[in-house]
Amino acid sequence: MASTYAFLTICGLTSKIEEIRLILDLQRFSILFLAETFLNEHDGNSIYNMPHYQVVRRDRRYGY
Repeated sequence: MASTYAFLTICGLTSKIEEIRLILDLQRFSILFLAETFLNEHDGNSIYNMPHYQVVRRDRRYGY
C-alpha cells in the first residue's frame, strides 16, 4: 500500500474538527499535516484525537 500525505492550512481548527473527521472517513492518509496559526499550548490534545492517528504538536513560541 502506498503512503499518502495531506497538508492543510486551517484557520479555526477547533471549529472545523468535525470536517477534518469527515475528510478522514473518506480518505485515510498515512500522515495528515495540519497548520493552525492560533492554536497555543493551552489548547489540549483531547479534542484533536482521531482514530488511527497520533497527535504530534510543535507549537510556536511567542516572539518567533
